[in-house]
Amino acid sequence: MLTLVNIMIFFFVFLIGYQIILANQSIIEGATTYKESDDPAVKAYNLSVTNAGNISYLKERVDKVDKMNKQLNDLKPRVDSLEKQMEELSVSNKEMAQSLPGAGGPVVEEETTEETTEEEKL
Repeated sequence: MLTLVNIMIFFFVFLIGYQIILANQSIIEGATTYKESDDPAVKAYNLSVTNAGNISYLKERVDKVDKMNKQLNDLKPRVDSLEKQMEELSVSNKEMAQSLPGAGGPVVEEETTEETTEEEKL
């Protein structure tokens, strides 16, 4: 049991010491080996490769915009139809509301019978 504790203490001291050693070393970036060439042909090639990548990206984006434009054109008649239906529904609701008693429509008087009057008396 005592040896297991000693081994763990040694292991953690080793890990802490290793981290201290790593912290004192200078950091080398991964892109430090890249050199810009002075040759105009190499520069032109690098720019053409970059431009080709940019052009393909822009083409993908334009294709997505074309798809969205087609979807919007397909959706427009549906929206117009729904708008017309909502307007018709609004007009019919307004007519229905005006035809109800007490809502500006014709007033319908309640018929009183002897049964209702007797119930009201109780």
